[in-house]
Amino acid sequence: MERSDWVVHGSSRHSPEQAKKDLVDSAEQIGANGIVDVEYYKTTGSESGTGSGTHHFTIHNFRGRAVMLGKRNSRGKYQADDLKGVNERAEVLKAQLVKKTEASELKQYAVWFAVMVASWFAWGEVPFLIIGFVILGLIFGHSANYDAWLEKA
Repeated sequence: MERSDWVVHGSSRHSPEQAKKDLVDSAEQIGANGIVDVEYYKTTGSESGTGSGTHHFTIHNFRGRAVMLGKRNSRGKYQADDLKGVNERAEVLKAQLVKKTEASELKQYAVWFAVMVASWFAWGEVPFLIIGFVILGLIFGHSANYDAWLEKA
């Protein structure tokens, strides 16, 4: 019916099957019911260990082109136009996700600005509070990329 102009991504650090499920969920978010040109690839992630160094792990990834598939049925209730519009839905969703990512980045900047200002004031009075401010910054001062899973082909 319709081959979209959008590539969807799915990933998981747990298993390839979980990454496939994430890929399918991503396609469903824009209203697609199929994926073509699927590609598998691996990346590596890392996180602080529990005192014995950095833990490295494999991230399983899939990407593919979202499509809307349909088959004619004389008793079917859908018309061809009912099954179109994947590109438009993806465009609207991408714009919403980009705004959400930008808001997350602004929050990150605000948190770290507050940490710097509070640390500056604490420097002369109570220097050990700076450690607490930095810890709060590490907890609350990160951003998320909400739109990375959806990209224009």
